[in-house]
Amino acid sequence: MATLSACETGVPGARLPDEVVSLPSAFIRAGFAGAIGSLWTVSEKSTAMLMIRFYQLWRAEGKQPVQALARAQKELREDTRFWHPFYWAAFYMTGV
Repeated sequence: MATLSACETGVPGARLPDEVVSLPSAFIRAGFAGAIGSLWTVSEKSTAMLMIRFYQLWRAEGKQPVQALARAQKELREDTRFWHPFYWAAFYMTGV
């Protein structure tokens, strides 16, 4: 499992023909079971909160990664400071 929590890690390249694959897709092709990437520039604070909760749910509570990510996103958007999709919706999972 690869977690790419920086800005725009899930955006496919567009300059060269071989860049049409996104970084998460490249990890899948390299043998990783799954990868999480982001689609736009993300907030440091909300991303840190999202990733902390994601890892708690996945590693400590035993949720599947896709379930852990969805739950962490849901919990973050329930926080009135981070209700807007900008703060939580950039992240998606590719793979298992």
